[in-house]
Amino acid sequence: MAHLDQAEHLYREQLRHSNSNDQFFTLVHLGQITHAKYENKRALNWYEQAMKHVENQIETSTIGTFYNFIGEVHLEKEDSQFASSIFQQALELGNDHLDKQLELMKI
Repeated sequence: MAHLDQAEHLYREQLRHSNSNDQFFTLVHLGQITHAKYENKRALNWYEQAMKHVENQIETSTIGTFYNFIGEVHLEKEDSQFASSIFQQALELGNDHLDKQLELMKI
C-alpha cells in the first residue's frame, strides 16, 4: 500500500504543475490508484474531474478505456445497471475507433 500512497503523492504533485491538456491522464491515473486502494468514492471523484478534460482527447480508444475504468468502480459498488451502461458506451467508442482505423487503412 505504501507504493500506492507514494504514487498518489507524485501524481498529485504532477497535477499541480501540469497544464490543462495534460491533466486528463494525471486525473485518470489518480483514479486508478485510489481504485486500487479500494477507495471507490475517491476514484470516482478523480474520474469525474478527468471527464471535464475528455473532450481534449483525440483517441476514442483512450476514452473507451477511461469509461471502462469508471464501469469497473461502479461494478464493485454493486451498481451493475449503471456499470452496464458505462461498459456499453466504452464498447461503442471502441467500435467507432475500429471503424476509423479500418477507413484509414483503405486510403
